Amino acid sequence: MSTQRGVGPILRSCACFFVLCLLIVLPGCERPGKVERGLLLQIRRSCVGPKSCSIRIRDFTAFDWDKAFYFNDATTEEERSSALGTREEGYWEFEDQLVFLKNGRVVYQESEPTDIEKPIKDQIGFAAPEDRNFTSFAPDAVFAVSIEEGPNGSWFLLKQIQ
Repeated sequence: MSTQRGVGPILRSCACFFVLCLLIVLPGCERPGKVERGLLLQIRRSCVGPKSCSIRIRDFTAFDWDKAFYFNDATTEEERSSALGTREEGYWEFEDQLVFLKNGRVVYQESEPTDIEKPIKDQIGFAAPEDRNFTSFAPDAVFAVSIEEGPNGSWFLLKQIQ
């Protein structure tokens, strides 16, 4: 009998520890990737008030690449594979994705959670042609930053200007 009484507190302690671990780990899943974090910091620092600003993605990448793609949350796995010229792992449905290539091979990618109905606060989006859900750019590309207001707060639209 004393053995059964001792198991209850242990199980409760383990359950509390498990819940605590989830509370610590899960919010980290929503954090932007390294490149997007760098972009957000620079946008917040440089793009204040009515003045316009521009950025280069190359300034936020610590790796070598020769072509990048931005896929919005409406991009299908087939569209992504066709654009990249490869069927590699990394596609996440309903997420924006930045994918960097070097000599046709993926060298870095990050996916960002979205709300498929409206932009979320601090979301970074890239303007894409109307006939597709993605855009591509070279390391020397320059983007104008537009601060947009949405129901969830400000978000940022990048339009390639160079």
